[in-house]
Amino acid sequence: MEDFQVLLDQFWVRKSQDRETYTRLRRNASDYAGTVNELLGWNMVMNDAVVKLEKVPVHAEPWMGIQEFTEPMDYCLLCALLLYLADEDAGRQFLLTNLTERIKMITADICPVDWAKFTHRKSLVRVLRYAREVGLLLVYDGDSERFGSDQGQEVLFHNTGLCHHFTVHFGRDIGDLHSVEDFEEALGGDPERDRRRRICRQLAMEPALYWHQEDTGEYNYVKHQHHFLERRLNELMRGTLQVHRNGAFYALEQNERYGEYFPSDKGISDIALEMCSMLREKVLAGDYRRTRDDMAEISLREFGYRLSQIRKLYSGVWSRALREMSEKNLQEQLLNFMESWMLIEVHGETVVITPAAGKWNGHYPEDIPLGGETDGENKTENEAQEDENEPLENA
Repeated sequence: MEDFQVLLDQFWVRKSQDRETYTRLRRNASDYAGTVNELLGWNMVMNDAVVKLEKVPVHAEPWMGIQEFTEPMDYCLLCALLLYLADEDAGRQFLLTNLTERIKMITADICPVDWAKFTHRKSLVRVLRYAREVGLLLVYDGDSERFGSDQGQEVLFHNTGLCHHFTVHFGRDIGDLHSVEDFEEALGGDPERDRRRRICRQLAMEPALYWHQEDTGEYNYVKHQHHFLERRLNELMRGTLQVHRNGAFYALEQNERYGEYFPSDKGISDIALEMCSMLREKVLAGDYRRTRDDMAEISLREFGYRLSQIRKLYSGVWSRALREMSEKNLQEQLLNFMESWMLIEVHGETVVITPAAGKWNGHYPEDIPLGGETDGENKTENEAQEDENEPLENA
């Protein structure tokens, strides 16, 4: 169970970086690899360099991307870097100038690059930084961070050869797959097995599994296979499968924390938790209209007003960065954060409050000063509790 959680939490485990964990994962692989493949349909990659669990999601979500990347070009340059490294021998050294020239050739017809542009150079800086962090390459001499400000900067790199294990092995020809949707539909095979894998993947990787009125198939399956799914998931993790009329949640036990989790000790998480409580109270009071799927809709303006109330009451315990942030930037950051946790959905000028928002109830301490600044930063002491009932209805 601990081994699976390590693989779920990390992109891969490199022998060169953590030999002890790498050795343990390889030695114990037979204990969990079969269950992982049967239940989730994920493959294990094990070789002399890495142990990796290929965590393929059901649907691509924005929060699943590489968090260090900020522009589509970053991903284009990463693909070009992988192609360049794949053509070079493992262990070979190369210069940044050779890399930049080759990248221009590789991306010419897809994503033209002009290294005279600062934004393009910064994009490559982000890619090289990420490549170093995951172990695709090593820096022998120089500083690639300076390439952003100095186009003539030279750096000597070392190709580790791990590029060959970076991409997912789909086990089929993907030449006819041209969109994200094509890849999402490529699971194929046994319908019953694929449905179980699809549901278990979402429960394991995503904050919630929602279905709509017309999705009676998934609802009936989860409802009737509730205990079976929980038992099988608990072979890999520790948690409770909570099934409601409009969705299901696999809630980890109190001390089971890996990867990103909510609520956390981040200031924006505290604000999101207080917002959930406020929205929940409004929904229960009937101030916000519920939809057939037990969602609720409010305007973007109403969301901003509620955020301004929270700011007026509790900004005294926020970090300096949050206190000094403009209303627009703070609202955008909170919307993105809450949407990534499936607490809300944003559709233009409409904010949809999802059932997950109703499962969290937490407040700032009552004795904190209203507004203004405090002597310290992040003195928030939210007491979060998960509510298994309202506004969701038990299945």
